[in-house]
Amino acid sequence: MLAVLTVLFIVFGFPSFAFAVDYSIEEMLIEVQLEENGDAKVIETQTYTFDSDFNGITRTLYVKEGSSIQDFRAEENGSTLEVEREDATFKIHRKGNVSETVTIENHYRIENAVELYDDAGQFYWSFFDEDNPSDYENLEIVIHPPAADADAAAIGYGEAEDKENISGDGSVHFVLGYVSSGSSADVRAAFDESGFTQVEKRKDGRVKQEIVAEHEKREEKQQVFEERKDLLATIGPYVFGGLFILLLALAIYAWQRKQATILEMERKFTEPFFIPDEIMSLPATISYTQGQGHLHPEVLSVALLDLVRKGFVRQIDEKSFEVIRRDADYRHERHLIHWLFYKIGEDGRFSMDDLKAYSEDEKQAENYQEDFSKWMNFVKAEVDSYDLYENTVKLRILLAAFTLVSLWLTIIFGLHDLLGYMWLMMPLVFAFGLFAVFYKQRTVEGKRIKRDWEEFMKKYVQFEDKDWEDLTTDDQRRAYLYSAGIVDDQVRKKNEEFKEKFDDFTSEDTSDAMYYLLFATAFHTNFNTAHQESVSATTTSNSTSTFTGGGGVGGSGGGSGAF
Repeated sequence: MLAVLTVLFIVFGFPSFAFAVDYSIEEMLIEVQLEENGDAKVIETQTYTFDSDFNGITRTLYVKEGSSIQDFRAEENGSTLEVEREDATFKIHRKGNVSETVTIENHYRIENAVELYDDAGQFYWSFFDEDNPSDYENLEIVIHPPAADADAAAIGYGEAEDKENISGDGSVHFVLGYVSSGSSADVRAAFDESGFTQVEKRKDGRVKQEIVAEHEKREEKQQVFEERKDLLATIGPYVFGGLFILLLALAIYAWQRKQATILEMERKFTEPFFIPDEIMSLPATISYTQGQGHLHPEVLSVALLDLVRKGFVRQIDEKSFEVIRRDADYRHERHLIHWLFYKIGEDGRFSMDDLKAYSEDEKQAENYQEDFSKWMNFVKAEVDSYDLYENTVKLRILLAAFTLVSLWLTIIFGLHDLLGYMWLMMPLVFAFGLFAVFYKQRTVEGKRIKRDWEEFMKKYVQFEDKDWEDLTTDDQRRAYLYSAGIVDDQVRKKNEEFKEKFDDFTSEDTSDAMYYLLFATAFHTNFNTAHQESVSATTTSNSTSTFTGGGGVGGSGGGSGAF
């Protein structure tokens, strides 16, 4: 029964997925016959190979302003197929099965397709554009003039660039070959104006001269391109070598600065016996030493219990707390008191039940996220208030500049088909970029704090029960709270060992150091769940798209598909 319901849900809940058609367009030949009245008769011969069942194919045809598609019909082996039109899309109904190859001809007329200038009639069109969802394995476009023209001119744009070939009778062939989906191509052909005797509307200018001038411009551009390519190929080794040496020199400089800081730190500060001195608050210490930049929600339980440790809050029972004093030391502590005890809770009292109800209220979800973000920012502000990092702004700006230079050179090499140098440059771009983003040089004090807490974590997992007796009660409390707030598998495993020894621990006696570990970890789930629920309530996805015409020349364009 469950399997049946699953299938029905997939089929009716996601119809576009369930009925997706797998196909390829092996051949696409578009033949255009221009007429004396400026219309264009078009025959498209397209061969589809299907790898799934199908109901038909689609052809979308957008037109330029003043033009229109008329008399559209589809045939297969001389038999007319049913066509359904939806705005600019024609749905050609023809059911079939897996592994079937189908060749269908589309016949239609483009009204007012030709623009008549002083010297020629111009057909300037796009039969597909960037919104085309299909690949064409082999595409060819042929444009026939109304009468033979030995002086025809043509040019292509996009995928059709440099693909034009003019026959002796003036017919223009654009042999594009493989064209990927999302590509565009504009074809432009000009024929003697005497062939368009029934076109009344004229435009000023000589279009053949424009086309010839564009060809000349392209040739000049290509010559400049080749000269620049030769120059880049010559200087490429020196550019790469110079930047690599510079990167290496900067890396050596950064390493030497780091080693000098470590030596100075070891000279000035001895390693503590176990837990480091209390320099920053515990949330700030966790944020700094873990290098997360984003405190996870579980640290809220540590922050709450740290307020208990400092005497600003007391625990009433297993789930409830009340404020004793609001004049906490740090802004993030004062914000946490106001948030938990006067917004989520009431009149200075807070419980885990209050947290659950608040986070489940969709109207409060945004407020929850806003207050959590404020708390994190206030913690970060405390970290920033200490002299923990050297000022490396100038060096990082220099690194960013070299990143941009390396990226620019990489792009230049790629655009000039010097792919070897492009691939050589890419690692330099990433190296300079990562260096610029992540390079930080700790001060002696910052290095000391980082070292002391890293050593504490190593000692924490090896500490024996008898070792705890040598610590003051407050040191024990801070050790347990810090261990409860960090993400480290070995530390959490050690905490589980501690907790197993105290399965019958139910006291809210804050004088017992184990209280801080047990309750901090116990409340992790509450804060984590509340955070996730508020995130879910504030996360919405909304995407809409509109399309009013083709992306080709003058709004022409379109694409091919199947259903």
